[in-house]
Amino acid sequence: MGEKRIHGKLEEDSAREFTRAILNDLNALERMITDGLIEDGIRRVGAEQEMALVDRRGCAAPVAQGMMQILHDDPRFQTEVALFNLEANLDPQTLGGPFLRHLEHELNDVLTAARRAASDIEADVVLTGILPSLRRSDVTRDNLTPEPRYALLDTVSLAAQDGEIRIAVDGLDRFEGRFDTVVVEGVNTSLQLHLQVNVGDAARLYNLAQLITAPLLAASTNSPVIMGKRIWHETRVAVFERALDDRTGSKLGRGVPTRVGFGSSWLQDSLVELFKDNIARFPIIMTREIETDPMQELDRGEIPKLKALNLHNGTVWRWNRPCFGLTDGVPHLRIENRILPAGPTVLDEVANSALFYGLIVGLDDSYGEVKERLQFSQARENFIASAHYGLDARYTWLDGRRTGARELLLGELLPAARKGLASIAVPDEDIDRYIGVVEQRVESGRTGSSWLMEGLSEVPEDERPALSRHAVSLMLERQQADAGVHEWPHLRALESDQES
Repeated sequence: MGEKRIHGKLEEDSAREFTRAILNDLNALERMITDGLIEDGIRRVGAEQEMALVDRRGCAAPVAQGMMQILHDDPRFQTEVALFNLEANLDPQTLGGPFLRHLEHELNDVLTAARRAASDIEADVVLTGILPSLRRSDVTRDNLTPEPRYALLDTVSLAAQDGEIRIAVDGLDRFEGRFDTVVVEGVNTSLQLHLQVNVGDAARLYNLAQLITAPLLAASTNSPVIMGKRIWHETRVAVFERALDDRTGSKLGRGVPTRVGFGSSWLQDSLVELFKDNIARFPIIMTREIETDPMQELDRGEIPKLKALNLHNGTVWRWNRPCFGLTDGVPHLRIENRILPAGPTVLDEVANSALFYGLIVGLDDSYGEVKERLQFSQARENFIASAHYGLDARYTWLDGRRTGARELLLGELLPAARKGLASIAVPDEDIDRYIGVVEQRVESGRTGSSWLMEGLSEVPEDERPALSRHAVSLMLERQQADAGVHEWPHLRALESDQES
């Protein structure tokens, strides 16, 4: 949520005025689509890398402001809601050719810059979905990044949940927590992937992105633990959805969706359906000053920025989010995949990216309109199964076929991803490098989550905090060596090797 000039005092008049502004933006978007003003014919990709900041002991370090002072000349970096996180926005590039090796290069570049800045203040940077060593004492308002947009998010989130954020989730262990700050949302870090889409392809590709989210997540899980409790293979899903759950009373009874979620139905014709759904389902929690009328801008031959629509869209955290944006003044539509956790290594992240983009390209023709071949509720159940069980998840797939995550990936999806990447001129050696990493991960069953969960399951609960801190140190070593997680020795074996 990068917008800074926002307001949260939702008096009736200001809320009504801002609703009109969103509807005006929506009308302008539909007009741009009808008039052929949205960029077509080019597919761009981009990424946002979130990272956790740790001290020399491997514990959360609230040093984002100090790092931003050091990194002030690098426009790629920005703060996140928690002072122990940082984000880097990568440059967009064209989908195809050597784009994956370019992604790997830039990810390494931003992490090198971040680590250099962190080392100046006795800290480090780790890629993980949820920091294993996180403590309850880290999740306080003292660690809320002191910027107006985050203070506002904190205020409105607590107000919507009667003054405290309650999280209760069962997995291998049970986690319960009550928090007086939205900093709890900041315990999650991810790698977010962007895909610019043509108007005519957008709904179909969005549905495809929704379908493949389950196996993509199953192969990539990296957040099994929160505050010493072993929960799901991707605990981020549970924590994020509950941390920003503003439903109370009758909304819960009616099954109203949360602001963080997978969605409620397949798209029929257009990404615009999602923006309309946002307006219909989710109350305004933030406003901003509206300086221009988007329809008048279009009348003058100008392209509006649709700031009201984008702000409201930014307060609905879909796992696959539709976005409107401008590149050099040219409007475009894109899909933002937000499900992938950060880490375990840059190599793993680029491998996950290769799987996502390869499947989008490789399955588009063969799968066709997935909305006609699977009920949406089944796609959502597949997603939830992946969050719970990772590679052990079971799915209902297209045309009612029952299958497991590993079987589906090895027998169908990884070959399809290879084919898709080859069709957009990705070099063979890149395909072998990145898809090969996912193949070895799936064959071995070794994801970031299984590595950590197996290690922590072998010690008594009172020993988990120390082992979690040790795991962070080992993760740092392995990340800087850039060895894929499928090659990591057992957590306890690593500990023994280091002690000897």
